[in-house]
Amino acid sequence: MSTGICCKIKLDPFLQEFLRGFYSCSSIVFKFPKENQDELHLAKKFNDLLDSPPADFKPDDFGDKTFMIEVPYIENRDPFYWNYLSKTSNEKLSKKIFEAYRDYYYDFIREKRSKGWCEYKDIVDLFIDKMRLNQKYYDRLTKDYQRWRIIKNNKKYQQKLQRESRAHCPV
Repeated sequence: MSTGICCKIKLDPFLQEFLRGFYSCSSIVFKFPKENQDELHLAKKFNDLLDSPPADFKPDDFGDKTFMIEVPYIENRDPFYWNYLSKTSNEKLSKKIFEAYRDYYYDFIREKRSKGWCEYKDIVDLFIDKMRLNQKYYDRLTKDYQRWRIIKNNKKYQQKLQRESRAHCPV
């Protein structure tokens, strides 16, 4: 059910584009799907953080980091009064959105590599195309791919050390 009431948050433009691409939302005001249909489980987190604004509240303008989200209808909460995120809540939600992006991207990388796409440039291009992201984020995605490789290699190395330490146990 649409309420028509918006909540402004501060969010990195890259994450804004990721959310719009993942949820296929091209309107100016972003709308999460219903909580039970949300694959990234961000709608529930957003709804849990909504609060009533303080008496002296004045809306902030975050420039290009301004992201408007439609407040959903929640039983026993009037969206006209429950449409505010504090600065701390905004930071926590932004962090959860980043973690959801990172987990989704790393899963995407694993899936493509298991299907034979070993060239990182191809995987980054496929992700940009799938999420309908701007090409200016190519370097950012490449760097995140490199982080994934480092994490993967470190895990392999740690597993190798554990296997060797078990093999050399004194009797």
